[in-house]
Amino acid sequence: PPGRRPPDARPVAVFEDGRVEAGVSTRSLIYFVSAEEGVHRVWSFSPRTNRLTELPLGFQARVMALTPVGQSDSVTFSAEGWTKPRGWYRATAGQAKLRIAEPGTSTSDYDDVVVTRDYATAADGVRIPITLIARKDVRHPAPLWASVYGAYGFTISPYFK
Repeated sequence: PPGRRPPDARPVAVFEDGRVEAGVSTRSLIYFVSAEEGVHRVWSFSPRTNRLTELPLGFQARVMALTPVGQSDSVTFSAEGWTKPRGWYRATAGQAKLRIAEPGTSTSDYDDVVVTRDYATAADGVRIPITLIARKDVRHPAPLWASVYGAYGFTISPYFK
């Protein structure tokens, strides 16, 4: 019945400030994308072993188009970050690294840029995420241009433009 959990159901992950955005099942795994403060993470879960594993993206990302690959335990998805153009990735069960199926391209080089996540605390105690993007050689304090939005529980996910 709606609202009732089967007796053998059990939670596998708790995302206190986040949500599950997408999920697909493969032959023996469940893959899903979680979002917390606008940043997406990709996970695999094995119901057989009860093991939850985060896939190593290596950058703050927005993940889209999570898709199973045939009858295998692989998925493909696209991901982009603040300094990474959208590329296509493939995750395969048992492999520690993601395979880049189709890299994103850009006419600019961002190897000298670092992305940092920090937080400010509002007067009411709410933590506000702040993403700083700067050249690696910048010493702080330094001049800053800020573009902000924060209302109605809406956050901005990383995107490349």
